[in-house]
Amino acid sequence: MHIDNNFTPAQLVELLGADADERDGRILLGLLSREGVTDTDELTEEEWLGLLDEAASIRKTEDGDPPA
Repeated sequence: MHIDNNFTPAQLVELLGADADERDGRILLGLLSREGVTDTDELTEEEWLGLLDEAASIRKTEDGDPPA
């Protein structure tokens, strides 16, 4: 999935699918920013999946669910 630093949370939600909302987009964009990623095409599949897992864990924690 190609995501670059010009994406907004709303645009990212469209790519993430029906279960995602703007909060999910903000979390993932925050992680990409933290890691200094300006284009996800530069990530390995393992790195990308790791960021998605971390984003899901953050969302669960914010929702009051214990991390898996």
